[in-house]
Amino acid sequence: MRITLDEIARMANVSKTTVSRVINGITAGVGEPTRRRVLRIVEELGYDAQTLSTGRGGGTKTIGMIIPDLANPFFSSVSMEVSRCAAEQGYTVLLCCTADSPEREEEAVTTLVSKRVEGVLLISSFSDWQEFHHRLEKYRVPCVLMDRKISGDSMGVFVDNEYAFYMAASYLIRCGHHRIAVIGGPESAPTTWERVEGYRSAFHTSGIRWDEGLIRYGGFNMETGFRAVMELAAEDCTYTAALAGNDSIAVGMMKALKRLGRRIPDDIELIGFDNTQLADIVEPALSTIKQPVGVLAETAVRVLLDAIGGTEPEERIVRLKSSLILRGTTRPRADIVNQV
Repeated sequence: MRITLDEIARMANVSKTTVSRVINGITAGVGEPTRRRVLRIVEELGYDAQTLSTGRGGGTKTIGMIIPDLANPFFSSVSMEVSRCAAEQGYTVLLCCTADSPEREEEAVTTLVSKRVEGVLLISSFSDWQEFHHRLEKYRVPCVLMDRKISGDSMGVFVDNEYAFYMAASYLIRCGHHRIAVIGGPESAPTTWERVEGYRSAFHTSGIRWDEGLIRYGGFNMETGFRAVMELAAEDCTYTAALAGNDSIAVGMMKALKRLGRRIPDDIELIGFDNTQLADIVEPALSTIKQPVGVLAETAVRVLLDAIGGTEPEERIVRLKSSLILRGTTRPRADIVNQV
């Protein structure tokens, strides 16, 4: 029988999260009788001896990748590029999707260690290094963060989100916009507050006061964009341009603006983020910030494989620059484009 967390959870009549916490030595939220029952089953099944005590991957030629949302086009693109880059080096990628659930991220870490992966690429749902993340260190599994930062001394490859929104907001300000709405993702996500900070910095540099009431948060999805635009309209908030936390949010905004009879880009100019396939599909085509997905994946895989091989990276934190792609949701201005 192949021993899994599901099998142990079923036999102990507890959740996979509880099993994960017991194996990780986390006492919070786990009663002593439950802990003893799970450990007894783990010992009887030989789970620890077969899958956990072997230490680092032992030449399995597999790496794990944890992402928060497979439905998000950006994360899908990154996953595909990581798989391509890893395959070129003879590695297979085991992909885990957490749906932005902390509990599922905890389970994913446990599962990947049990699969004896040689390293992990992590796009986390946390802003802080959690107790269960230390299990990677315990079993000497190198971890490289991607996209979202976690406080601590972890290795990571990120896009400079603050610069990206600073660049886009500065462009709109030079175009004459002083009231620019921002519809971001979750307020707790590092990528969201970094981008919002870039927006504020652009206004500060320009000597123009921004309106905090034009900043809204939600999820990285179309529903957030649609709902935020309708809320701004209901509150009689005026704005002439907008920045979206990703292309999906921007598409939702476009739908709402059209329903309200607002013309794009004549009434509202709009810039998205990620340069996914959505940007070319919508009408008008979406101006957006292009993340260097290929470089992000290649760099993260290279840093991880170096760490697996015992090589300390030259830089533990790598920051990549993005670029502004102007299409139909912004008005053409050749003189200003040359300044981007």
